Amino acid sequence: MTVGPSKWNRDKNEIVFLAIRPGSEIAGYDANVSYTVALDDIDEIIEGQHPVAVLNAMAGEVERILMATEAECRRIGLIT
Repeated sequence: MTVGPSKWNRDKNEIVFLAIRPGSEIAGYDANVSYTVALDDIDEIIEGQHPVAVLNAMAGEVERILMATEAECRRIGLIT
């Protein structure tokens, strides 16, 4: 069994957390694994924030802007 530093493999689109050799005895192990997804090299405003919350907030802001734009276009007669 090999547990090492995890690193993103762009070519395989994967992260290996643990490797177990074929034929290894692992019956006696009881393990719990947890992980965190983080955004790196980002603006200080969202640094340290939970990525899902940040992406949901971004999507909400885009939706708000699009709805306001559509409402203004209707108001000035560009769309009906």
